[in-house]
Amino acid sequence: MKRTVIKIVILSILVLATAALWLWFPGQYREGRIWMIEEMTLGGDLNIPFNIKVISFGLFALTLIFLFYTLASVSKKFLKLGPIFAFVFGIAGTAAVFFYNNYLHMLYWNGMIRGDNNNSTEPGYRHYLLNDLKYRYGLTIFRYILLLVIITLACLVIWGILSGWFRKLIHTDRNRQNTAKILAILFVIVLTTSLVGCKNAPKSQIDALLEKYKNTSIDVLKTDSKDFLSGLLEIRETITLKDFKNWSDNGILNNAYMVYKDTTLFGKPIRIDAYCYNDPNESTSIFFKYELDSQTNMDIGLELCNRSIELLGEPDSINIMSTDSDDLVESTLAEYREGVDNGTIWSVTMFWPQIWLFVDYSQVSWYIVRAPRI
Repeated sequence: MKRTVIKIVILSILVLATAALWLWFPGQYREGRIWMIEEMTLGGDLNIPFNIKVISFGLFALTLIFLFYTLASVSKKFLKLGPIFAFVFGIAGTAAVFFYNNYLHMLYWNGMIRGDNNNSTEPGYRHYLLNDLKYRYGLTIFRYILLLVIITLACLVIWGILSGWFRKLIHTDRNRQNTAKILAILFVIVLTTSLVGCKNAPKSQIDALLEKYKNTSIDVLKTDSKDFLSGLLEIRETITLKDFKNWSDNGILNNAYMVYKDTTLFGKPIRIDAYCYNDPNESTSIFFKYELDSQTNMDIGLELCNRSIELLGEPDSINIMSTDSDDLVESTLAEYREGVDNGTIWSVTMFWPQIWLFVDYSQVSWYIVRAPRI
């Protein structure tokens, strides 16, 4: 009797802890405080990721497993049907996490879409369920399968111990050999599933490109930016909101999701902002900005201008401020090149449908734009 009371107390603590977290989450997601749950880090310079939501799902799985143990230890009828209940618990636990996780997705993203505009159209709950089922970042589709395997297998192990089934498996030499083979196969399956589930998802197009040039010398950007610009222009037609899933949230403006990334590019710290939409017919832009020393800013800016002309042809618009004038004057391509040769350019802006450049001695900024698909 005493053991049963202890089990019930432990189970109650697990249930209350899980319920407290699951009831607390919706308010945080409605307010956009997702970083408090999914993006916290521990360990100072070690930068250890700390995902409270993942921990809460693990706590929920532990609660289900302990509930199975408690029922199996006090009810012979439940224990007799243990394998069936093990699969039921696994499926029920995985389904609960799936539906609840997408409920949180809906609260967060609809909150971003709504912003200050209460008339904004918000995708329904079904939209998020279907998107999650179609989620295809690497092999992360196995994240729910891994949870199903963990809960079901843990329950089966508990049933095997309490029912005496494991003892029967090693009763004779032949049984011991068969058991060893089964355990070896199960070990390989679980290990493989775990590795698949824990494998890092491949980076999005934009993240992969930024990672490629993360530690490249800044001299490359000052003298030969063609490959980098070509890579950006190549992905501009296919980039979507999901490519920014690992970027930090910066709110919403005119129904555009604003996200940013503090990173290193060409060996220098840089903040990159993006403005994107769920609707592929809307435009998406990525904004890069360097604020380095004066000469480096100008060297990078003029290199980007020249390479963009080489890749995209003559700009739709060129505006130049010379060293002997305070006015930004609309200019021709020939006048721009003459100013570069004479070293008289103080500031220049160039516009194409695909890219906008802003260059002076204090900064170099450029937008990569995906025009609306209409």
